This record gives sequence, structure tokens and C-alpha cells, in this order.
Amino acid sequence: MHNCEFCNIQFIPRNQVKKPRACLAKKCQTLRQRDNEKTWKLKHIDQYDKEYFEIQRDKRAKEIKEILESFLVCLKVGLNFMGKNIEFKIFTTIFSDFIFKLGIRKINKFWPLKEAFNISDLEEKTPPRFLQTS
Repeated sequence: MHNCEFCNIQFIPRNQVKKPRACLAKKCQTLRQRDNEKTWKLKHIDQYDKEYFEIQRDKRAKEIKEILESFLVCLKVGLNFMGKNIEFKIFTTIFSDFIFKLGIRKINKFWPLKEAFNISDLEEKTPPRFLQTS
């Protein structure tokens, strides 16, 4: 039996935990995690640069936004080709919010390549042989 550091009740820890500090209550686990993060930050204060992380966050957001815009253009072309008509502005807003709220930090979570496709590339390439006119 161990005492929880946060709510002071006795609990039986899971076998996998080496140094049990908190019971399994969600509130206590959240407090334990915050305490761990504060301790880590104090220990590594000289290695932590807030501006660097802000720049990286903005860079990730920009990359995701570019891929998202390219995807939405392809989707719009496909909808027009299929003769489907939807409120595309509303869909774009909802879909963009959904993608950013997923919390994806790396663009390779969408595709293995850094840039999966780009609309401008389609105009530069020659069409496949079966579409070429002689």
C-alpha cells in the first residue's frame, strides 16, 4: 500500500509502476503529470527556449495548412467532376478545424512524403500516354 501524494489516500499501485506516487484517479494522475513536467522544466531550464518551440509550432501549422489547401482543391475538383454540390466554404471551415484539433504535430502523419501532392505540379507534367493526342 502507498499513499497518494495528491489526495492522500492509500492505494495499491499497478505492477508496472516503479515509483508509485499517485492513485489511479484522473485528477491525481493529471497533477502528477504536471508536477513531472514542472520538475523536468526546472531541471532543464537552460535547454528550454520558448521562441524555438513557438517557431516550430508555427512551421508545423503552415505545413499542415499547405497540404490541407492542396487537398481541398483536389476534393473540390472531384466534387465538380462527380456533379456533387455542397457548401464548400462551410465544409472547408469545419474540415480545417477538425484537422487542427486532431493535434497532429507532424505532416507525415497524413502522408509518408513531405509533400504528397501539389496542384501546380499537375499543370507542368505531361499527361499519361493514353491521354495524349498524336
